[in-house]
Amino acid sequence: GIPPADLPRVIQPYFTTKTSGSGLGLAICKRIAEDHGALFTLTSEVGEGTRAEIRF
Repeated sequence: GIPPADLPRVIQPYFTTKTSGSGLGLAICKRIAEDHGALFTLTSEVGEGTRAEIRF
């Protein structure tokens, strides 16, 4: 899962904790979902996993 301190930041463009990658994936997903009138949410528990939901 994603640490609580990072969870609000992972949807910001260019945020990444990895040495490679652009940090754009979740920001793009959120933008597309919202452009279509959906709600994009993330919930996470360290050691368990992360859940991304798109609700219309």
